[in-house]
Amino acid sequence: LFFAFVVSAAFVGSLTTAMTRLQIIASQRSAQFAALSNFLSDYGISRELAMRVQRNARHVLDEQKRNTPESSVALLAVISDQLRAEIHYEVHAKDLVVHPFFKLYNEANP
Repeated sequence: LFFAFVVSAAFVGSLTTAMTRLQIIASQRSAQFAALSNFLSDYGISRELAMRVQRNARHVLDEQKRNTPESSVALLAVISDQLRAEIHYEVHAKDLVVHPFFKLYNEANP
């Protein structure tokens, strides 16, 4: 019985932590959009342009969430140049091998 209580307390604690993190992230994003909206309003930007700017900002944030930029991963700056080069190769090789030259090069030097 005591063990079940401890396990359930740990589960509730981790769930609460996860929910708090999600709320912090959501509130930061809301604050960013509020600041953008205030800026656009303060400078009298037209409603049409303001909507386009906000839509573009939302799109960029969604893309960054889906594709984490290298610059936001601090540990990549401390790994060796060789490992970073290998990461770059694996990230970009799939785009390069569509060209016949790079495909042949990739097959010759895996």
